[in-house]
Amino acid sequence: MKKTFQIIGIAFLTCFSFYYTDKMVELSKNKDPLMIEIVSKQDDFNTYAMESVIYEDYILSGTKGKVVNVKESYIKMKNLGKYNENLYVYKEELPSDLVSDNLDKFIIGINTDKQDISLIFRVSNTNNIEKILNILSNNNIKANFFIDGKIVELYPYIVNSIGKQGHYIGNYGYDKNYNDNDLNKTNKMLKKYCNYDIKYCYTNEINYDILNTCKKNKMNTINPKYVYDNYLYDNLKKDLKKGNIYSLDTNNYIVNELDTTIKYIKQRGYSFKTLEELFV
Repeated sequence: MKKTFQIIGIAFLTCFSFYYTDKMVELSKNKDPLMIEIVSKQDDFNTYAMESVIYEDYILSGTKGKVVNVKESYIKMKNLGKYNENLYVYKEELPSDLVSDNLDKFIIGINTDKQDISLIFRVSNTNNIEKILNILSNNNIKANFFIDGKIVELYPYIVNSIGKQGHYIGNYGYDKNYNDNDLNKTNKMLKKYCNYDIKYCYTNEINYDILNTCKKNKMNTINPKYVYDNYLYDNLKKDLKKGNIYSLDTNNYIVNELDTTIKYIKQRGYSFKTLEELFV
């Protein structure tokens, strides 16, 4: 029995020794001027997640943030031997409500504190697609293209061009209709030109048949508040606001004002993001 107590005592002292040593190490770190500087400046680099806003059948997508991992940042800077803001290590922070968990809601925009917006091009014909791609490339921005399955079937080279240039691709039904078979058919065709599952459907109107079909297939439905077929510059200038999604036709009216509009948006300090970059 005495031997048993001795073993327990030794084990306790060993554990306590490790615990005490670890606490002393942490205490010394906390008194290290490098750690103090990292902690005091971390708020300059933290970007906090924004919560999704849900109202009835609509959702403004929240946005993810990133916060400093103090311990990992300290280790990297300690190895360097000095403070360096480029060596901050971050951990991702997500909102509590994700769009992927709200398939029964129409996504109408993004809740963000950043100057971010997103452009959607509705592709139901091949008019002006190459012109649009050239304008986007010349301005070094990415956009979203929701493509009708019939276009994918008849003009695969168009979809290939969009995918190769890094724009985000979504499902615009098949011959302007949505049903389970055609939705899946279009998704399979689209996936050939991008390395991800197609997660988003699109509708200009509040259509619950489309919403339910997309939900059944584990897809979100995009229903932007701002839909333009003409007068792009004037309309978007009036409606320009962070977090907005702007849906554009591919007709001549839009294309003729697209470059000027993009340059105006940039001058106002806004950034163009794809839906995949913004949604969580």
